[in-house]
Amino acid sequence: MKIINNILPKLTNFEICTYLLDAAIWRPTFDKKLNWKETLEHPNQGFCLESFRDGFVNNPQHSEYLNTFAKIILNRFTEESNFQKWRIERFWWNYYNPTSITNLHQDDHRENYYSIIYNVLASDGGTEIDGVFYPDVLGQGKMFKSSLFHRGTSPVKSFIRLNLNIIFEVL
Repeated sequence: MKIINNILPKLTNFEICTYLLDAAIWRPTFDKKLNWKETLEHPNQGFCLESFRDGFVNNPQHSEYLNTFAKIILNRFTEESNFQKWRIERFWWNYYNPTSITNLHQDDHRENYYSIIYNVLASDGGTEIDGVFYPDVLGQGKMFKSSLFHRGTSPVKSFIRLNLNIIFEVL
């Protein structure tokens, strides 16, 4: 587990929040793949905007702006971890509200995959990783093996929770 504080300036985080809330097109997110019938019957697990996956830019109207910040955050972690070569799996921007229900899951089971959770906003929600709760701290990122069981926890008093989930492979 590696934690880095103040990766981006506060003002930059607030600009990202404004952009995500004003311009982003959110879709429901789930910790496992569901068919349409299950999707309609499933409780709210939050929403996401996927701006990059497996070498492809998704949501082109948002990706250039959002992926720039995601790459800065990723570069900070890979540099401090002395990872020389890596491949980006995905960038997911997550939105939770107090009604969102989340589940423990793994982002990937393979040993050389890592996840980063970056808090774009402070909230009373957080992330549980391997049984330990980490509250949302503005501008803080947490990197951990993608094989660790984790889950986002929804805010209770805060109106929203916004974060970025990066998954990457160390080559």
